[in-house]
Amino acid sequence: MRFRPLRCPLCAVSAFAIALLVAGHTTARSEAAIQGWRELGLGWLMLDRWASVFPWRAAGGAALATLAAMLAAERFGETRLRFLAPLHRVNAVFGHAGTAAVLLALALFLPRAAARWTQPVPPPGSPNLLFVLVDTWRADHAGFLGYAREVSPRLDELAARGVVFERAISPSGWTKPAVATLFTGLLPSQHLAVSVPVPGVPTRGISLPPPMTTLIEILRGRGWDTAMWSPNPNIVPHLGFAQGAAHFADYFNHPERTREHMPGRLDRMLPAVRRWLAAERDSDRPFCAYVHVMDPHYPYEAPAPVACTFDRSGLAFRLDGPTCDGYRDGTRDLANVTPERRQALVDAYDEELLFTDLHLGPFLAEVLAAHPDTVVVLAGDHGEEFLEHGGFGHASTLYEELVHVPLVLWAPDLAPARIPAQIPLVDVFPTLLELLGVAAHAPPGLQGTSLGPILAGAETADRLAPLESGGDQRPAWQWRGLSDGRYKLLRREEDLPTAKPVPPLGPEDRLLSRPAWFLFDLAADPGETKNLFATPEGEARARALFATMEERGWYVPPREVLRLRAVRTEAGADIDLLRDLGYAGEGGPGDGH
Repeated sequence: MRFRPLRCPLCAVSAFAIALLVAGHTTARSEAAIQGWRELGLGWLMLDRWASVFPWRAAGGAALATLAAMLAAERFGETRLRFLAPLHRVNAVFGHAGTAAVLLALALFLPRAAARWTQPVPPPGSPNLLFVLVDTWRADHAGFLGYAREVSPRLDELAARGVVFERAISPSGWTKPAVATLFTGLLPSQHLAVSVPVPGVPTRGISLPPPMTTLIEILRGRGWDTAMWSPNPNIVPHLGFAQGAAHFADYFNHPERTREHMPGRLDRMLPAVRRWLAAERDSDRPFCAYVHVMDPHYPYEAPAPVACTFDRSGLAFRLDGPTCDGYRDGTRDLANVTPERRQALVDAYDEELLFTDLHLGPFLAEVLAAHPDTVVVLAGDHGEEFLEHGGFGHASTLYEELVHVPLVLWAPDLAPARIPAQIPLVDVFPTLLELLGVAAHAPPGLQGTSLGPILAGAETADRLAPLESGGDQRPAWQWRGLSDGRYKLLRREEDLPTAKPVPPLGPEDRLLSRPAWFLFDLAADPGETKNLFATPEGEARARALFATMEERGWYVPPREVLRLRAVRTEAGADIDLLRDLGYAGEGGPGDGH
């Protein structure tokens, strides 16, 4: 038989295309089964996933194996390797240029075409969603929540037209678990995004796992056009936070970002959001946009025109990750933090809030005016500590300065209101599903409950707010808690084994046995300075709150995180910036922000 080696690479191209189609479809079908998309009425997401999966490695392996087999068949199939002779016919069919071209075109375009042609259409009149999260925003530093200093005049004016939740409680004291709770309606110990990666150290719980169905994923599966913008290294695609996003702008891994130039600054990021809303999205569909605002996070270096508005001290004293760690582990002396230095930090922090207001206020006003059929959420993920309990930064505790955050909601059918009752952020997810008309597609096992009765005025009592913090290695300090609105239980849990000893949170923390119990009367002691657990009545109340946590499935011991698979990450080129932000360390415990 004639030796035709040129057919072999064409046959390999055909094998590459077939493997690309089959492996991509298999991956998408497997993920659909894990997430239960079909059962949730989100079956189209399998096609959407197929369109975005490109298993180049599997396809390349199939192509190389096919090339080797076909070359052997062509060269030796009629002599020494007669068992390969049938491959001549395969090579004749799939080694044809037309066949290879058709298969390659199918592999590259069929999944995308199938997803585009079958994408669901939301019901007429379905509202848009704009979700703006302001990182590191304390509730007591928002004008519409009573802050005397004018740091949010534009947002204060807009808040008067929305529903202001005066006592919204975050489930955690740092970004990743708090945002994951907003996305999933699950507490941190259930959605499992609880840790910061430690370069070179196997770490568990660093990602939002694919089986977790997010709000953006549900809306994508029902036909919304979805997009996300984030400059926070926790809220990025490779950590699972892009699920459901047709467009994701990762400003932390942006090619133009340096330690001096931050393209994720609000004034630089919002033009991209405006372009997408005006021209780049599918205008025939409602939109879902998530915007993560990073500006109030340390180091507090607000640019013009707000620089020096409040901080005129001239002190070169700013926070970063190593500084917070140093005060925590004792390598820096807190006695050197004079009242003037502390005030300079607060002033600089407030300037960042003013800068945020300067740009975010007009943007929200534009959206509310141009898209009146939009549900708009403005929320903080956690606050910031300025020595209220002996430390700086966040992620190390669950005191009110960290978990009490701003929350404002605007929606077409919601009248302006102020809600004085305590509500947990875990309830935001099911509330948005209702307001957007997709509650029927809620995943099973939600731990949040819709705020609908509160919005309708049928419920006025404080809701229970469960609290959690602590991961594997970073953040190292394990806390569990529950607030009923009046009394707040905190438990300092046992430390997990880490690569380095867990530094204490202060002199008193060194002496505490584990678990250490705290109970605070938030009405009489809003600063949480008097631990009532030592009294018989206080201990009984604390144990009753803990029993409630156990009964409702809200208490998960910290050691449960050790059941997860550990993932090793290596330090990249941005390790210095990550360390400045508190997201990297020297292979030991630290705070995650």
